[in-house]
Amino acid sequence: MTALKTADAERFLKSPEGREKVVLFYGPDPGGVSDRASVLAKKLVGDDAMAVIRIDADELSGDPGRIADEAYGGSLFSGRRVVRVRAVGGRNLAPALAPILERPPEDNFVIVEAGDLRKTAPLRKLFEGARTGLAIACYPDTEATIGRMIDEEMRTLGIAIEPDARAAVINLLGTDRGSTRSEIAKLALYALDAGKLGLADVIALVGDAAAIAADDVAEAVATGDVAGVDRGARRLLADGTGAQTIGLAVERHFLMLHRLAATAERSSVSDVLNAYRPPLFPQRRAALERQLRLWPREELDQAVSDIARMIHASRTLPSVATGTILQTLAQLARRVARRSRTAAEVR
Repeated sequence: MTALKTADAERFLKSPEGREKVVLFYGPDPGGVSDRASVLAKKLVGDDAMAVIRIDADELSGDPGRIADEAYGGSLFSGRRVVRVRAVGGRNLAPALAPILERPPEDNFVIVEAGDLRKTAPLRKLFEGARTGLAIACYPDTEATIGRMIDEEMRTLGIAIEPDARAAVINLLGTDRGSTRSEIAKLALYALDAGKLGLADVIALVGDAAAIAADDVAEAVATGDVAGVDRGARRLLADGTGAQTIGLAVERHFLMLHRLAATAERSSVSDVLNAYRPPLFPQRRAALERQLRLWPREELDQAVSDIARMIHASRTLPSVATGTILQTLAQLARRVARRSRTAAEVR
């Protein structure tokens, strides 16, 4: 059995001909498992839906030999068929797949999709002990892998993507490969006629521009960027975003920092960020690490209390909500800016 690393797995997906005919995709990223299985199937039989046989584990209770029947059978509509077996759930499919690994089909392919298998899981042990087949672990995407997916899709369609637009796509997308590929494809189709993709296009299509801008204000508060807080908040207000939307974004951000800081007291900031799910991209991790250094636990306690009072006051007296929120956010930003300057002077 060959266990492929990420880079080798991507190369295999681009050119699977002449390679192993039985492939296991597994791991903690179900979207990545499904996406890679779909990419491989399409590479092998194109868009011929009749050549793809789908089998779910629950369907095999009364007919465990069906996988072998389909794997060695012929297609009425094409010279090759792909058997996609979804091995998710409690059923052990190792006994049904063992004969196929012993004698792989000559023309057909068997693609097995599983969850996050432990080393002791029967299916994983079967593939790791077999002489044939491939096992490919699927982990959540990183900033680098999302960047490669963007570049490949845009290059294939001849679309030029601006650097700031590319960076925004990476920051806005999550780590589930299935949804990531869908969003990238949506962006590419949108830009197909123009042949280019800019930052405004990305914000309009991928995310809620107001929510993104409100989150930017929260980040500015947490880093002591007083001018950025004022500029960002007033721009949102001018665009029609309510002051409470801004306040709630800041509250969410500081509650997250508070939870991280509390957990870090029992271990370390590095350990807490390493364990964060979904995994943090390097840029995001560095930003949170800096903010946690700027905000000691006792300061976060006070900030969370101040923000809670701000939200309560804005709801009790809506007529002065905007002024209350702007004043509180400016005070918080100035507070951390002073601490940052003091720390710099001490150093």
